[in-house]
Amino acid sequence: MKKAGLLVLILILLNSQNAFSDELLNSPAKASTTKTTKTSSSTNLPKGPSRKAVTSETKAVTSETPSFNTQPSVNNLGSIDSGRKATYGEPSPRPLSPSPSNDLIGLGADKLWRIKPGFDFKTAYDSNVNREPPGQQNSDVIFSYIPSIDVHRRGTKLDVKAGYQMNFQEYVKDSDQNAFNHTAKGVVKYTGNKIKTILSESFSWVKTYAGDEHSERTPIFVNSFTPEVIYSLTPKVSASTIYNNYIFMYREGTLKESSYVVNDIGGRVYYHATPKLDLYLHGSGNTTEYYRSHTQDSQGYSILVGAKGQVTRKLVTDLQTGFKGQTYDNATFNSFYDWVVQGIFQYRLTRKLDTSLALRRNRQESVYSNTGWYEANSLAWGLNYRITSRIYASLDASIQGNRYARETTEGTRTKKRKDLLLTGGSTLNWRAMRHLLISLGYNYRQRDSNFDNIFDYVEHVVESTASYQFS
Repeated sequence: MKKAGLLVLILILLNSQNAFSDELLNSPAKASTTKTTKTSSSTNLPKGPSRKAVTSETKAVTSETPSFNTQPSVNNLGSIDSGRKATYGEPSPRPLSPSPSNDLIGLGADKLWRIKPGFDFKTAYDSNVNREPPGQQNSDVIFSYIPSIDVHRRGTKLDVKAGYQMNFQEYVKDSDQNAFNHTAKGVVKYTGNKIKTILSESFSWVKTYAGDEHSERTPIFVNSFTPEVIYSLTPKVSASTIYNNYIFMYREGTLKESSYVVNDIGGRVYYHATPKLDLYLHGSGNTTEYYRSHTQDSQGYSILVGAKGQVTRKLVTDLQTGFKGQTYDNATFNSFYDWVVQGIFQYRLTRKLDTSLALRRNRQESVYSNTGWYEANSLAWGLNYRITSRIYASLDASIQGNRYARETTEGTRTKKRKDLLLTGGSTLNWRAMRHLLISLGYNYRQRDSNFDNIFDYVEHVVESTASYQFS
């Protein structure tokens, strides 16, 4: 049976390689330089400066979010051109050239439904799995086995995108870290004469670093549901209503007390400056309710202006800025009222070279039971370079500063905590055949805190990936 399965796999690889060779011979060489997500010992949830540990006396923290709301959404609350999505955190410039479009699996007339299975195998060496202070690090080798499937339907009125990924992570030294991680997402869009409806859903059942202040990987459940209804007032102006329900839940022990739900509702007015660029005014209000204990409950609002789309032939942006406020039911917490900004700029320098710049100034909820929130300011840069038609490389670097509004106590020291996080990395990608991509990467991560030897850490990750995707 194993020999038969191996023979089938070899035939598939040979057939794909022959098809790829024929394509190269019969058409001009084109690079498929879609940037792959950098591998790490954690799942795909965003990562930031991490908290030493979480106890029953601390409250939950939201992962770094891709929007100004306290919860992430699949399409970042969308726009009238919902095909343009925001990318925050680590920069991810758009591809230098499109991926192959002739899928191997399709259903219906002209392959109206497209199915794209895939499998990734990743190997990583992590010098500091739990992000411990100097002298306390534990290193490990992590194997990741990642089957996935994407389904896409593109129609004149109905567009559907859905995907599922299972990631089993195997730790060679510490088997207690082993975990099955499940992530799924979907977007359904219906376009009528005057009304456009977008339904977005994302789901994660994972073991990962739960947010900025965590160091230990924790099992969590995260779900985000966002419907948006857009009505075209004139050819240049549209208005929409937006709602987002976000659930963040710890799956183990006393940490369940720190689980919470956020409900955010608001609207936008869009001005379609060009066919590829939208300007908008956004307003919303939100409530945050914690599981059982409601001492950290809060209410807030956001008033923002933004730009989303292609500014020039070479420049693409997704930028929001404005004013944000949050008031806590517990009067001992400091309320937050301040200016915020978050966005990314992507620029094509040459035919082979892309660069991006991402920035953020925003409030994040804190795990400290007496603080409520902290301010996070970050700047990130990325670069993609196509070396040959099959080989391309990427570089990235970022700096982030966290500042706490109130004093906290760690051991015998009491003061306002300040952290500085530095990251950097590089990846080399080689498309060995049409559907096979081989990657080798390195990541560096360091945090310096004014609480010396408590929150400081240095982490090195070396990783390799073999990805076979029907794209």
